[in-house]
Amino acid sequence: MRERSERERSERERSEKEVREKEVREKEVREREVREREVREREVREREVREREVREREVRERSERERSERERSERERSERERERRERERRERSVRERSEREVREREVRERSERERSERERSERERSERERSERERSEREREVREREK
Repeated sequence: MRERSERERSERERSEKEVREKEVREKEVREREVREREVREREVREREVREREVREREVRERSERERSERERSERERSERERERRERERRERSVRERSEREVREREVRERSERERSERERSERERSERERSERERSEREREVREREK
């Protein structure tokens, strides 16, 4: 009887020990699964953070490139505009100087023609007067001789 009781007790202890060991193993499995899930979730969050940072950096870099390109384009446009205005200013200046020189030359030439015309007219008048005096003088001399 005692032997049977001892066997039962031993069997019960063995069974309880197996149950405890099984519970411990199951608990360890659950804890390992929880840790693994947490690790996977953390890795997913970290990957998402890295991917978001990469996208944000790409957006910033693209935005900076576009801004830089707009500024470069604006500088070039501004420089072309400045060069165009300067070229037009030089061309206008050359044209105005040329027109002024033409007007001044025309004024000098007209003035020279008028002066020349006055001198010619004065010579002719003077010649006519001299001629008239001489003719008058000859006629007077002729009348004097006839007397």
